Amino acid sequence: MTYDIKNLKEILYKNLGLEELIISMLKEMIETLMKSELIELLKYEKYSYDGHHTGNSRNVYYTRNYEIKYGKINDLKVPGDRNNEFEQQLIPPPC
Repeated sequence: MTYDIKNLKEILYKNLGLEELIISMLKEMIETLMKSELIELLKYEKYSYDGHHTGNSRNVYYTRNYEIKYGKINDLKVPGDRNNEFEQQLIPPPC
């Protein structure tokens, strides 16, 4: 995964400490990986014509917090699909 220059500049301008920087980067990576998991389920990229009239599509995001070694990742966006078939495998469900 690569961060574009704009995202890195925003993180650096916020003058975050090491823990906050790690949390910010991990949050973005986890969200990107969950979106990739959804692409695997749906078999098409976002905005792709291949998804037109398939009966299932990206539908919603919900947010949750996730505790890691460096602190808490707040408002992690977890994607969902219209048929509620997507179950992300990256992070364990909340207890």
